[in-house]
Amino acid sequence: MREIKNMNNVLLEKSIINEEMQTLKDKKKFKIYAICFSIFYIIIFPVLLIMVAMSFMVFGSAKTSAIAGLTMIGCIYCIPSSVLVTIPLLVLRYFREKYSKPLLFCLIPIYTLICVFVVMNFLDR
Repeated sequence: MREIKNMNNVLLEKSIINEEMQTLKDKKKFKIYAICFSIFYIIIFPVLLIMVAMSFMVFGSAKTSAIAGLTMIGCIYCIPSSVLVTIPLLVLRYFREKYSKPLLFCLIPIYTLICVFVVMNFLDR
């Protein structure tokens, strides 16, 4: 009887240690992703702001209607805005110890960029 309790205790301790090790691995992975993508987004942010400043050039084409042009400008504004949302989101998730799905949250600006280009391609026709 005593041996069974000891075995159960040993198995319980091993499972707790495995969970702690997995949590530490997830924390390290999330931290690496968050730091790398944050540095990348901070470096690319001025370029995105220049792109927003140049967005009014969509009215240079004779084909572009006012509604389509304003929609394109609004879409272009979403790209730097997504960067401004992503970095604090990553910091909050890190401090709240929610380390799951790091790439999903790190790639939000890239998803936004792809969606904006698809919408702009659709509106430019």
